[in-house]
Amino acid sequence: MKPNPEQIAGLSESDIDVSRPWYFGNNRSRNLRLVNPTWSSPFFLTRDFSYAKNYADFGVYKIDLKDETELNILDFSNQDETSKLGWPAALIDKVNEGRTDLNDLAYQLNVLAPHKRRPASGELHTLADTPEWRAIATAFREKAKILQKAARTHWGRTPDEKILLQMWKDIFDAGFQGFTHMEFNRRIMAIFSFRCIDKITVRPVGGPEQS
Repeated sequence: MKPNPEQIAGLSESDIDVSRPWYFGNNRSRNLRLVNPTWSSPFFLTRDFSYAKNYADFGVYKIDLKDETELNILDFSNQDETSKLGWPAALIDKVNEGRTDLNDLAYQLNVLAPHKRRPASGELHTLADTPEWRAIATAFREKAKILQKAARTHWGRTPDEKILLQMWKDIFDAGFQGFTHMEFNRRIMAIFSFRCIDKITVRPVGGPEQS
């Protein structure tokens, strides 16, 4: 199925491997209708069918990207690209460990900043209660405070989601139209618009051996 041009517009990408399919776990509605994403409400894909299935209340769809090279997607493993974010190296390293996702990192940063209490057991999974991480957390919390409420998004309702929104906005403001990294040891990509998508399956698909 070719994407509806009225629904899909505006993505760019950098050095994304288009030879392998990506998968989208549909948790939106039984009759899938795609709404063009934005920096404040990204569209998430993964290389891993089983990972997409975890998020698929209504099935997994296979997505092929266009055969283009000008797309501008931030690769967190590319130091030249991540330097444009202005993030501390320690935070970039945590993303590249692949043990968690940006949502969880934002949650942990909110736990640390600028609270006076010690984190409760289980609140910190990958970060540490150190002066360095509290400073990083406080800086993100302060930036997130002045972030205007993003229009047409369900994100940003809680303090940790505001930090997550700030992360996405930093990526967008650095000139990127999405990002990719390892998340729980699976490759994911989040896009802020749909121009790079070539085809989406009409119906949900089975695993790679069946699709």
